[in-house]
Amino acid sequence: MTEIPDLNPLFLPRSVAVYGASTRDPSRLGNRLLRNAIDSALDEVRVISPSAGTAEGLRTTRSLAGGVDLALISVPAVSVEAAITDAAAGGARAAIVLTSGFGETGQEGRAAQERLRAIASRAGMRFLGPNCMGVISRLDVGGWMNGSYFWDVDLAPGGVTMLSQSGAFGGMFLAEMSRRGLGVSRFASLGNAADIDETQVLRWLAQDDQTRVIGLFAEALSGGRGFVETVRSITGERPVVVLKAGKTAAGVRAAISHTGSIAGAHGAASAALSRAGAMEAQTADEFFDLLALAASSMRPPAGPRLAVVTISGGPSVLAADEAERLGLVLPQLADSTLRALDAVVPSFAATGNPVDLTPQCPPEAFAPAVDAVYRDPIVDGVVVIDCGLDSGDLADAITAAHKRTNKPTVAFVTDTPVVAGRLAAAGVPLLPSPERAVRAFASLMRRSPRGLSMRGPGRSLTEAGAAEPRGLTTLTEWESKQRLRGLPLVPERRTRSLAEAARAVEELRAPFVAKASGVAHKSERGLVRLDLSPEEVLDAWEELAGAGDGTVLVAEFVRGELELVVGGLRDPHFGPAVTIGLGGTAAEIFDDTATVLVPPEPGEVESAARALRGAPLLHGYRGAKPIDLDALEAIVQAVADALLEQDEIIEIDCNPVIISEGAPRVADALVVIRIPRDNSIR
Repeated sequence: MTEIPDLNPLFLPRSVAVYGASTRDPSRLGNRLLRNAIDSALDEVRVISPSAGTAEGLRTTRSLAGGVDLALISVPAVSVEAAITDAAAGGARAAIVLTSGFGETGQEGRAAQERLRAIASRAGMRFLGPNCMGVISRLDVGGWMNGSYFWDVDLAPGGVTMLSQSGAFGGMFLAEMSRRGLGVSRFASLGNAADIDETQVLRWLAQDDQTRVIGLFAEALSGGRGFVETVRSITGERPVVVLKAGKTAAGVRAAISHTGSIAGAHGAASAALSRAGAMEAQTADEFFDLLALAASSMRPPAGPRLAVVTISGGPSVLAADEAERLGLVLPQLADSTLRALDAVVPSFAATGNPVDLTPQCPPEAFAPAVDAVYRDPIVDGVVVIDCGLDSGDLADAITAAHKRTNKPTVAFVTDTPVVAGRLAAAGVPLLPSPERAVRAFASLMRRSPRGLSMRGPGRSLTEAGAAEPRGLTTLTEWESKQRLRGLPLVPERRTRSLAEAARAVEELRAPFVAKASGVAHKSERGLVRLDLSPEEVLDAWEELAGAGDGTVLVAEFVRGELELVVGGLRDPHFGPAVTIGLGGTAAEIFDDTATVLVPPEPGEVESAARALRGAPLLHGYRGAKPIDLDALEAIVQAVADALLEQDEIIEIDCNPVIISEGAPRVADALVVIRIPRDNSIR
């Protein structure tokens, strides 16, 4: 059983000591921190300062003695080591180091940060930070503890807890919760997480009765599979919403310079969040929308079948477009539902899906019409759109049907204070646009954790993902394919002479492909010849052999309807992962990929394939034969097995995977390996 860290002194302190408040300059951040502590519902606040006198009306002492629950440290970076040493020696149970200038600044800063961690560890004192904005927490005795730089914070008590690696994003959270009227239980700015990281805080929050919803803004997720296991243990009981920054090369560079963390490949992080059952937001707006949705205690829908109920035609079209883009289904309603609608709504109303009741719908018709839609067994959930019709009858019809059927409901309403008030009071989340309402509904679909297998075949995943590359080399295509057992390959021969090439064209089926062996990215260098006759293969052989390692791969030329790419990597945080995507040789242009952790769980490969923007191409688009998903899963499994069984493999690239008559076959593959210490290749 995973140990739960004792973070009560951090979130539920009764006594606090503040380092860094000035006796002469009340504009210092340390004084702001002290004023916040004084205004908190604490039993004792003490001021530690080398200067004798008073700060914010409290007398200072030169050092801590007698112990406190929490030390708040806001001194210059050069003085932090002395302050944390004093706090540890004086009996502080926990500390928050708000000062910046440590791991995020480079090698010297990382060394100084490690000294802080060592000092605290020897004393058994946990600390948050450095380079953070602090903690705000609702206390068990009532009232708040504000151990942060934020002031004039106006929060309602509630069940939302926020963890943020960015202090500024934490400020956005506090402002947004206040604007939306959502209740908060705790906020923690993690900063550099030298000691306490997001995984440890999550373990504590898992048993925190005040926390019902958890939000996390992360620039890097450093807990790896332990983080996934922790989130998975939480999402069965309470939702976890995550916004992961650092998705692009520029974002990764910014994350490194901001927190000193290395942001891993986002595909692996996204796969980890999906497997753990977290709801991943793609934008800040969506993040706050999902927090509001989660705080409403709305249950996940039974399926993707959505009904749109509206009195406003145009916005409902936007909702329908967004639903299709996200893979939701707007099903045709049952005949019994259509008959019930036709009996009560105007003849010019649209009773398909979306259901446009029109503003001319009689008030007494709202209840039976809305009830009919909600009761339709083919409908898993409802998006409500109302622009300008402020009808209490409509609002009451929606809230009654929602309560009666318990089908998840989200709404976009505008210029309708009565409708908005009644829906909000009934726990229906209100979103600021039709598209965001649909996206919120779609996100509810992501709240079912898929059990995480922490072991692969015969060996630990942690071991499989822990190898640190010393030096890398790219194997030839032929060598790479020998490493990847179980791949459905395009028939080919490796030829070392013209005579062998002549035998190859006799054994294989024309037309042919001839490729220089031992060269990466052959296409860009003109070293792949396509659609060749036997004579053309022999004519090209010597030129291709001379450009590579002296051998030429001769393969059957397969004309396909579609190309895919399947790749493997070792993420620095989450270990082995496999990515599938559209595009093949043009994969970088399409940038349409989805990732699963290794080993893949049942259904994950199919879910990843369906998550691609180009997913319709896989399912028989315009008369083409649907892809054989079992064969695609076999390719993914072969890549996964290679990563699990061969520690030296760092990256795998099967590209292109040609889809012909629905069957995927690997035409090219490259493997990058770590060179062992003795420089021999196993």
